[in-house]
Amino acid sequence: MPDWNTLADRVLADRPPSFDEALAVLASSDDDLLSLLQAAFRIRQRYHGRDVRIHVLQNAKSGLCPEDCGFCSQSVKFHTGVDRYPLQSVAELVAGARQAVGLGAVKYCMVTSTRGPSDRDLDVICEAVRQIKAELNINVCTSLGLLKEGQAERLAAAGVTRFNHNLESSRAHFREVCSTHTYDDRIRTGGPGGESPPASAIGAVSANSIFRNGYLTTPGQGAEADRQMIADAGFRVAELVPVVEQVERHSGPAQLCGPAPFPTCPLHPRLSSNPGTMPTCGIPSLPIASTVRRTRCWWSPGKETT
Repeated sequence: MPDWNTLADRVLADRPPSFDEALAVLASSDDDLLSLLQAAFRIRQRYHGRDVRIHVLQNAKSGLCPEDCGFCSQSVKFHTGVDRYPLQSVAELVAGARQAVGLGAVKYCMVTSTRGPSDRDLDVICEAVRQIKAELNINVCTSLGLLKEGQAERLAAAGVTRFNHNLESSRAHFREVCSTHTYDDRIRTGGPGGESPPASAIGAVSANSIFRNGYLTTPGQGAEADRQMIADAGFRVAELVPVVEQVERHSGPAQLCGPAPFPTCPLHPRLSSNPGTMPTCGIPSLPIASTVRRTRCWWSPGKETT
């Protein structure tokens, strides 16, 4: 059994886990859970204290996706009874942001069921983002599927500070997950030649948050129950910190417009050089690795907690 506290000591000294040590976290037994959580909490406390950031998802376009992803309740291949409606209006999206602020959220994420945004869709979303940023003190992110050239830059110019895009699986396994688009389609969303994800034009920060007010197609337990859960666990709701300040705090001076290597993952040099060798990049989800200083895992293994 690895010594989790020794591993935590090294992470706190800016010495990231090896590939094999990271896999050992994933493979740890139930008997190791408490010691692993204690080691992970030491890292969390260093960089996040007891703060928990509240995020709110806005299901901006529901039940209309033409893709057949096998894991998604909004897939065209499933009949799950989810609500079906087109892209919400600018007014509806801005109203959702106001509600998010009222719930204490520091980030508002607009998500659409789609292969990718049309130009008209992007017009609506970008205008909503501009109005939100002009009126409200909240960070905005989006998850809109496959992007075309220039669309990430439009989102960044409007005020989006993060784009959530998921690889979902390895190249070798991807056909088992989805048949309506390819692994390479998802890579190409990263930019010309697929060398960097769209987040490289926007920016990203380490994760330490929960969703409030539901999970797209699944209702949550309610805002008051969330608040009580956080308090009972000994944590507190974090206040908004500007994205640039968050990036600088954990990664040095922010460079929100420069390209990033693909995928940028200092914890994972082997994965970075060969991103198709694992079913998913599990590193962002590891309890120790996910909070290590200077971590910039731009790609998510699934629906991430951002």
